[in-house]
Amino acid sequence: MNLGIFVMRRNYFKHFAGLIEHALARGDRVTLLCDHRGVNTPRRGPKAYEFPYLEEVPAFRNGTPRAAAFASLDELARLVHEARLHVLFAQAENPVLEALRLHPLAAGVLLAQLQCFPHPSIISAVHLFDVVYGFSAEWVQWSAEYVTHERALTREEHDRYRKDLGAIFVPVGFAELEQLRFIDRATVRARLGLPAGRPVVVYLPFPFASVRHHRDFWPGRIYGRGRLLQYASIALSGRTEYLPYPRNGWNDRRTAQSVREFCDRNGALLVVKSRMKNPVPRYVRRLADRVFYDEAYYPATILELLSAADLCVHFYSGALCEAAFAGVPNVCISPTPAEWPAYGRRMVVPALSTAPGCLFNYPGVTWSLGVGEFIARFGRSRLAEFRLDRARRHEFLRRYFAHVDVDVAARIVADLRRRLGEET
Repeated sequence: MNLGIFVMRRNYFKHFAGLIEHALARGDRVTLLCDHRGVNTPRRGPKAYEFPYLEEVPAFRNGTPRAAAFASLDELARLVHEARLHVLFAQAENPVLEALRLHPLAAGVLLAQLQCFPHPSIISAVHLFDVVYGFSAEWVQWSAEYVTHERALTREEHDRYRKDLGAIFVPVGFAELEQLRFIDRATVRARLGLPAGRPVVVYLPFPFASVRHHRDFWPGRIYGRGRLLQYASIALSGRTEYLPYPRNGWNDRRTAQSVREFCDRNGALLVVKSRMKNPVPRYVRRLADRVFYDEAYYPATILELLSAADLCVHFYSGALCEAAFAGVPNVCISPTPAEWPAYGRRMVVPALSTAPGCLFNYPGVTWSLGVGEFIARFGRSRLAEFRLDRARRHEFLRRYFAHVDVDVAARIVADLRRRLGEET
C-alpha cells in the first residue's frame, strides 16, 4: 500500500509518526508531501520554526519515508501521481486539498483525515474527506453540536451533518500516543537531568502570544497585567465585573507563583514547557527549574516531559489528553467562557466543558480550578490530592478516545485494507 502524508507544519510529524512507523514496518511505501507554498506556514514570522523543510524530517525506527516538497497545486498533483498513492492523509481541511480532489492526476486517491486534537471543529469537513479516523464515536455528536451552534444550523441541517459525518467516521483512538511505546521515564529523566527521586510538575503557561489576535479583553487587559494596570483597564472600559482581579491580586504572575509554591511544598521540580510562538515570560522563567520548548516532534518533547512527570498544570491544553494516556494527572486552570471567549466557544458542547465529569473536569484524571480558586488553593495543596485514579482514567479514555491502548495505526491500516482491497 502506498501512503501519502500532507505535511503543512513540522508538528505533523508528531501526529503521524505512529502511522508512518507502522506502515514502514509492514513494507508499505510512505511519501511525505511537505507544503512549501508558504501560505499556511510562512518561512518568516512567529511560526517560521514550523516550516516543514525536508531536512527537518525526523529519523524513523522502521525505515525512511520518501520526502518531497511542493510549491503549487500542480506540483502536489504530480507528486501524488508519481508516488502512485492509494491514500493521502491530512490533519485538517485545506483549499489545496479541495483543488486536488478535482485534479486529473489525483483521480482515485482516497483522501483520509486523522483527528489530532480534542476540538469538535477539526472534523467538520464532511464533504472533503472519504474517511475520518477519529478519537471515539461520540465526537460525531459533539462535532454536530458545535457546528450547529457556530453555523446556526436548523434541526434538519444538524441531522444531515451528523449523518454525513457518521458515515465516514471510524473511531480508532489517539494516533499520536503510539510514541509512548518508545519513551522510557527513567531514560528521559537521566537525559534531561531530572533527578529520579523527585516529583516533577510540568507547567504549560498561558499562551499570550497565541490569543492576541482574538482581541479578547480579559487575557491582555486583565490577566496579563499587574494590579494598577488592571484598575486602569477597568476604569477606561467600565468592565467592573473584573474588579475581583486587582482586589485579590489575581494575575498570571501570581498564578506562576502558586505553581512554584506547590512545587516547594511538595519537594517537586518545576518544569515549564511552551512553544516558540509563545515565549515564556521572564517572571515564569525565574521561577522554573527547567524551561523547554519543542526540541523535537519525534519523539515529541511534550510526551517525553509528561512521561517523566507526576502532575501537569495547564490552561485548557490538549496536553491533558496526552497526560491521561501517559498516566499523569493534571490540573486545568479554567478561565470562564466570558473571560476567554475565543476558547470558551467550544464549551457550547457540554461534554467538552468544565462541568463535572466532562473533558476538563474529570476528577481522578483532571481537576478544573478557576483562576481565583487556583491562586488561593493550589500553592497550599499536596501532590496526593491530585492522585490518578486508574478506574476513572479507563472510563475517561474509553469515552473520549474509544480505546485505552495505543494500537491506533494497526486499526487504521486494517480499515484501509478493507476499503482498498487485500492486495494493497
